[in-house]
Amino acid sequence: MMSKLLNGLLVILSLVLFTPAAGAQTYKVGATPTGVPFTFLDTKTNSVQGVMVDVIQAVAKDQGFTVDIQGMSFNTLIPSLTTGKIDIISCALGITPQRQEVVDFTTPVYTYGEGVVVNDKDAKQYKS
Repeated sequence: MMSKLLNGLLVILSLVLFTPAAGAQTYKVGATPTGVPFTFLDTKTNSVQGVMVDVIQAVAKDQGFTVDIQGMSFNTLIPSLTTGKIDIISCALGITPQRQEVVDFTTPVYTYGEGVVVNDKDAKQYKS
């Protein structure tokens, strides 16, 4: 279930549907500062950094726009997008049917695998 919930790590939302005013070249990007290593607060620069920040910055460079990364709590990401406070979400956000009713997702760029970690002295065979 966790694998399914976190299936859609990268969310670069609505570059078409929630486009800022014509001629704008900077998109406001919402990212959580608590999703290590995908997004986290760099205390030296007081800015959100991580894999997903690197991804959206690479997309921006490739597509010829700039981004303004804004740290925000996870539960405010989708409301911030739908109210126009931000233009894009770039963080670990799983694709769910409920979320798909509200926002558009890109193709997932990372999925979590399932596994179990046990003490090396534990000889039990785990089937599920």
